[in-house]
Formats: sequence, structure tokens, C-alpha cells
Amino acid sequence: MNKINISQEEFLTIKNLSHSYSKGSLKTTVLENLNTVIKKGEMVALVGPSGSGKTTLLNLIGLLDELKNGKIYLKGKLINPNKHFDRNEIRLHQIGFVFQFHRLLPEFSARENIAIPQMLTGLTKNLSLKRSDELLEMMGIYDRRNNRPGELSGGEQQRVAIARGLANAPDVLLADEPTGNLDPNTAQEVITQLRQIVSETGLTSLTVTHNMDIACRMDRTLKLEKGKIIE
Repeated sequence: MNKINISQEEFLTIKNLSHSYSKGSLKTTVLENLNTVIKKGEMVALVGPSGSGKTTLLNLIGLLDELKNGKIYLKGKLINPNKHFDRNEIRLHQIGFVFQFHRLLPEFSARENIAIPQMLTGLTKNLSLKRSDELLEMMGIYDRRNNRPGELSGGEQQRVAIARGLANAPDVLLADEPTGNLDPNTAQEVITQLRQIVSETGLTSLTVTHNMDIACRMDRTLKLEKGKIIE
């Protein structure tokens, strides 16, 4: 397993990362030679104009897209896929996801939506539901635990989605426009709860957002412009 020597402050490290898409003879470079370090426990915002590569970078870190140029280290270990790694295992145990469109399963209750990824790791249903209830209480919607997504408000649905992203106690939480579909007041409430969870657990998070009010609530902001990071 490839490792690098890191200080305790270095947690998520991106080295010489580039990414492009090809369509026929046309090649489009989306990200170009990115280098950055995110510390343990940091809440980092990733901002930039549409098409600057924000979601692409998030997908590469989260192993949703295949990285061919560059390296990504989590806690000093190389995580971009190679023959030594099972990307599904990394996604399941080390990386949590929150999407703009919550992607909750409509036929299951809030607590069941959070329990499912836990059961995929082998945890029993009872223990998974217990953990789900704890997370819902942390997010302030325990009383809505038995409601299905269609019975929840947009803000409640997104709180469930955040709880699901935290279900397996990941090392890093990746959030793509998590407040994009919420009104300003609800968006601020959701970020306040997320900040509290990060403070209590030491979680590291990277959040893509167009909302500078949300970005200002983070510890630090990275700006992507024309495929390059401008800190």
C-alpha cells in the first residue's frame, strides 16, 4: 500500500491532479495540476463559476470518477483506485456523501434510509436503526424518524441525507451543493447543525457551494477557476 509521510495536520492530500474528458478528437481539460491539503477537522468550502470543475473534483475524491493523472491520499494512504484497493470499500467506510438532490429512497422511512448503508457493512438491522435514531436526534428531526421522504419538508429531507452521509462514521464528508434547493433560512440552519457535528466529532468536510454566505461559514475556502485552485 502506497503511503506518504504526513504531519498530523495533513489529512486529505491532493497531488498533481489533472483530469480531462475526450469526445472524439476533442479533449477538454477540466482540472489542471491541482495541489492542496485539507487538515483533519476542517470544514472547507469549494467555490467557483459553473464549469470550473468543482463537482468533478468532488467525484474524483469520492472515487465516483476514475482518476488517471495525479494522486489522492487520505490519512497518508493512497486512495485513488489501483490493484490494491476496492473503491467500494473505501466509499462505504471512509467517505460520506451528501448531494444537492438528496436521493433518499421514497419507499423507506427516514431511519431506514440511514440504516441501509450501515447494514451494507454487516451491521445488524437493530444496531443500524439505533445509530440512525441517534443521528436523527443530532440533526433535530428525531420525531420524524418514521416518516417517508415524501412526508418531509425539503430541509428535513436534507437533514436525513446528511445523517445518512454520516451513518458509517466516515473520515471525510463530501457535500455537493447540500443547501442548493433550500430557502436561505433553512440553508443556514442546516449548515449550523453540520458545523456542530463537525465540532463534536472532528469530521473533515469539503462542500461545493455557489452560496458565498454558506462558504463564509466554513473554516476556509478554496476557489476553482479554469481548472486551477486559487486559495
